Amino acid sequence: MPVAPAWAPGGRRQDLPVIKTTPGVAPILILVGLVVAPVGLAVTIDGTTYDTWGAFVWAPVLLALAYPLCRWVAHRTGEPHIAGFLFGAAVLKIIVGAVTRYYMVDAVYGAGDSMRYDDAAAELTEPFRQGIFEGLGEITGTRFLEIVNGLVQAVIGQTMVGSFLVFAALGFVGLCFLYLAFHEALPDGDRTLYRRLLFLTPTLWFWPSSVGKEAFLMLCIGAAAYGFVRLVGGHAAGAPLLVLGAWGTAVVRPHMAMLLAAGAVAALPSMLGRSRGADRARRPVVATLLGAAIVLAGIPLLLGAAESFFDIEGLNLDSVQEARSDVTDRTGNDGAPDFVTPDVTNPIGMASAIVTVIARPFPWEAGGAQLLASMEMVALGGICTVALLRRRKALLRAMLQRWPRFAAVYVLGFAWGFSAVANFGILARQRSLMLPFLFVLVAMACRPSGEGVKATEVGHRAAVSGRGSAAISGADG
Repeated sequence: MPVAPAWAPGGRRQDLPVIKTTPGVAPILILVGLVVAPVGLAVTIDGTTYDTWGAFVWAPVLLALAYPLCRWVAHRTGEPHIAGFLFGAAVLKIIVGAVTRYYMVDAVYGAGDSMRYDDAAAELTEPFRQGIFEGLGEITGTRFLEIVNGLVQAVIGQTMVGSFLVFAALGFVGLCFLYLAFHEALPDGDRTLYRRLLFLTPTLWFWPSSVGKEAFLMLCIGAAAYGFVRLVGGHAAGAPLLVLGAWGTAVVRPHMAMLLAAGAVAALPSMLGRSRGADRARRPVVATLLGAAIVLAGIPLLLGAAESFFDIEGLNLDSVQEARSDVTDRTGNDGAPDFVTPDVTNPIGMASAIVTVIARPFPWEAGGAQLLASMEMVALGGICTVALLRRRKALLRAMLQRWPRFAAVYVLGFAWGFSAVANFGILARQRSLMLPFLFVLVAMACRPSGEGVKATEVGHRAAVSGRGSAAISGADG
């Protein structure tokens, strides 16, 4: 028989938590933006070009678009109170991150891939506005990013700063996808810790905030990750996100798409194996088989794309090692590597590769701006170590679940591949595409007492209503 809810004397149900809501920081940030943008426009419009003051036109537009996204993510996760936090993170990434990256490229270094993308976009913008899309050449890799930037500037005008803002916004959308994936895949994980690490880590709001590969790949990797979680959770609607995200990743960097495929393969045993009662009821067979088919069918395509990208004939140990050696030679500073790359053919070398990709340069190896990246990694190392020590048993249990296993394989593959990069500066930038998955393992292993129960109840209610993906959080059956 159903149990009648208890009522307080004032007529309020006692079995339901009272959620106190406040406006948060979002309205304040919007008000500041509405004041700063016109003032900045008035100050810069005289004596400068649209390349500079165009940013003051598009920054408020992008933030206005980010606000409903933040509210949607907060609603989707059942956490309406985090909408203000997410919008603050959007301001941090789209404004602070993009402007800081632009300053570094334009004023500090005076050169960079972003300038090349901007020069290429200047030639493509006018034809694109006229609907002419001919003679684009091979639309892969760097050329693909040039075309994307051309499309962006065909809409917003020829403003390099504005393009930085747009790409930073794309990266922010990718981070939102990754947070949604964590929430749905691990409803009993420490979402607060993951959210703070994901949106507030300087590497993630700084590096993927410029015109370049990192911001676009963050969007595509996030879309593929969330699509995969939705799909194996029994929602066939996740398939388009998975396919588009994997395609975008493969077009720019096929080896990154192979890392996603490797993580997905690690999750296949749970998808195809026997499931316990509730798990079996929540996971439609069609969506599960569709997810497996997409992953398995995509592997040969990715192998072919990787062979073309690295200009090798057939993937084998010799050709892969040759490709790694070539990467080491090309990424050194003026031909001289910053460090001796580890030998990943033995366990000790692989352990060194993991440490190198995640944590180096160490403070005593860093100089100049690299010291900031080094101190950030020291701080993150302390946070992650404490988290893992607090819940070390939970980490072992997490390996029985699909999403942590996906993340672990991705991190290991990333460390194996990018340990060939003999340049600390490039490593600091590229690890932005690895940290979200490393944080999955850290946040899953650090669960405050009681949070898992509450999160599981939320996930259960969402699953009953047809919107949850709690199936992916189950252990192998």
